[in-house]
Amino acid sequence: MSIRSYADIQEGLNQLTTFDLFRLVSVIDRKLEDADRILEVKRNLKIGQIVQYFIPESNRLAVGKLLKLQRRTALVEDQETGRHWDVIYPAIDLTPAMVKPYGDGVKLQDSDCFYHSGDDVMFLDRHGGEQSGKIIALNQKTATVVCKGTQWRIPYSGLTKIEAQKAVRTTEPDDADAVELES
Repeated sequence: MSIRSYADIQEGLNQLTTFDLFRLVSVIDRKLEDADRILEVKRNLKIGQIVQYFIPESNRLAVGKLLKLQRRTALVEDQETGRHWDVIYPAIDLTPAMVKPYGDGVKLQDSDCFYHSGDDVMFLDRHGGEQSGKIIALNQKTATVVCKGTQWRIPYSGLTKIEAQKAVRTTEPDDADAVELES
């Protein structure tokens, strides 16, 4: 199902009662928190991609570079300001025209991401579970990763680097609850 016009949706919502709107929000919240939907978004994101995301506080779209995939959010560097933001996965637009892929290989095309032996990485296993470990060998198409004593051969496109980030609370009026991350 595709949405033809947000104006049509707005017009339809204006005709609903407050109780009906509340019920609708409840259903939408459950859909947005659905683990399968979030996993589908995560599978389609790769470090270095340029993505479009929605900022509900200011009701606007923004564009940024994907820096890191985390458990509940993606770390994105805003293209306009250069600031780093934790963006919830449902706020990222996966429309093909909005996501620019980065390519394959040890040095990912259109990305500053290199993989080296000793890098801490995460990946999704066959069952969609998040695994994390350390790269012990770089092969032509895969990296060998040790995770809890088990070796895995993972395609580079399935890896995400794990980098330590330091959280800093911002206190600007427009984003009083936002957390800016510094490297």
